[in-house]
Amino acid sequence: LHMNTWLSSRANANEKPSGEPPFEAHVAGTVLRAARLSAGMNGEQLAAAAGVEKQTILSWERSTEPLASVPATQILRLKDALRSAGADEQLIADLDAAAWCDVVLGVMTTHADIRCLLPTRWLESVLSANC
Repeated sequence: LHMNTWLSSRANANEKPSGEPPFEAHVAGTVLRAARLSAGMNGEQLAAAAGVEKQTILSWERSTEPLASVPATQILRLKDALRSAGADEQLIADLDAAAWCDVVLGVMTTHADIRCLLPTRWLESVLSANC
């Protein structure tokens, strides 16, 4: 099926047509886990270094709390902790793009109108809470 047909065929945001891949926003969590593992850290060590609870790291890695929703200051502390521990620099850099991928995937699973992702419409859509 074409993407627009697939999206419009959904009766609600939780229903997935059979035979089609589910679009889940787990990119940033996966990249975070890879970065953590590249530093040789466990979740508890990263949590301590980043100043958060171990459960927070787990929720980010499992994407139950998407990194795209985390305040920028907390993301900076997370990246600093990974960098200090010797995590792969490319994986750290990829966290931003991965979080954006999760935003795009999230919009694709809940909206047929993707214009809210376009740079010229982004601020307008955020202010009007249409996205």
